[in-house]
Amino acid sequence: MSAIRVTLRCFSHVRQRLNAASLELTLPAGSTTADLEAHVRQLLGPSDIKMVFRIAVNQQFVAGVQALRDGDEVALLPPMQGGA
Repeated sequence: MSAIRVTLRCFSHVRQRLNAASLELTLPAGSTTADLEAHVRQLLGPSDIKMVFRIAVNQQFVAGVQALRDGDEVALLPPMQGGA
């Protein structure tokens, strides 16, 4: 397989900037969470280049870089805000 399809779930600033709750992305086979994050940063543009994300794959937070598989659901979660 030369490509995989993943679903990106968008939250907070990512959702606002991309104007979407989710996106279906096609990535090269062998892509990792780091590759997906780099792709999303390109979509977001230079103003959000330093945004910090927690990454979840299939609703499980991951530490470090993880290989992605066809059909995975990935969420890039920016820091939480608000509260009083």
